[in-house]
Amino acid sequence: MNNSADMEAPVVSCGDDITPRRLESHQSGQLFQFGTTTVTFLFSDPSGLVGQGSFNITVNEAPVGPCDASPCINGGICVPDTNTGIPPIITGCPTDLNVTVELGIQDGTAVTWIEPVGTDPFFGTEVTPFPPPFVPGQILPLGSSEILYIFQSAAGGIATCQFVVEVIPVDTTPPFIIGCPANITQAPSPGINSVPITWIEPIPIDISQMVSLLFRSEAPGATFDIGTTTLVTYQFADEAGNAASCEFFVTIEPIVIEILNCPEDIEILGTASTAVLWTPPTAIDQFGTTIMPSSSHNPGDVFDVGEVVSVTYLFFSGSVTAECVFTVSVGKYFKFVYDSK
Repeated sequence: MNNSADMEAPVVSCGDDITPRRLESHQSGQLFQFGTTTVTFLFSDPSGLVGQGSFNITVNEAPVGPCDASPCINGGICVPDTNTGIPPIITGCPTDLNVTVELGIQDGTAVTWIEPVGTDPFFGTEVTPFPPPFVPGQILPLGSSEILYIFQSAAGGIATCQFVVEVIPVDTTPPFIIGCPANITQAPSPGINSVPITWIEPIPIDISQMVSLLFRSEAPGATFDIGTTTLVTYQFADEAGNAASCEFFVTIEPIVIEILNCPEDIEILGTASTAVLWTPPTAIDQFGTTIMPSSSHNPGDVFDVGEVVSVTYLFFSGSVTAECVFTVSVGKYFKFVYDSK
């Protein structure tokens, strides 16, 4: 502890009028340490004669009082020694926080929290903490960040609020599929019932670089029946369970059967069972191939008088069917005899 001493310099008298020069070891008004300090003055006149004077300054340490160990406020209010070291009271210290960010997109994120409040137990006033390493709203990096608030009471007591903010990367983005095939349409081939179809399989990519094929309804080279449309599905998922799918249709066009000469309905007259003739129908497919039919009746078959019979011709090509239907009816023939009488 330092104290200052303020006293007048000594007065020197001389028989003749001279202007003395003065050197002093200390200056009036400067600070002095506890204990005794000797202050010395040296004087000289123009003729070289020298004189000196000295005195002692003693600074005594004041007795220890009830407030000396604690800081005083406004020079008159201090914290009694009985409260020395009592820490502030902290309210609202946050618990550990877990915050998620999208994997591979963010290196950190802004995190906010309600800051704790410190109160001096003696004065009841709010205590301002030492600046923490992070503040609410600041961007925290991936991983764990320790947040520490330190409060100090007027009595010198220390209290802390400490919690951890964990910034966790998570994957919520499904895989991205490259090269999902467009719909495939294939014309049929003559004489076969199914067609093999191939394609380039889709490729999934993901930020995790780990994608599994969960399901594939058909593989390249699979055969598809003529005249059908089939939905082909691929399903993928990454390690986090995010799923993505690729779908497209495979259509095999049907065989088209064209019937060239289906007979009209036939009506004839007869007196009894009558043989009926007609020209059988013919058919071809889109490749020009003649298709042989199966029929319920044939030309020359006998039909009874009064009957109306449906005649059916069926043409088959793979799973495709075409039909020709007409009727044959035999009416009764009446012989009229003219009598001139």
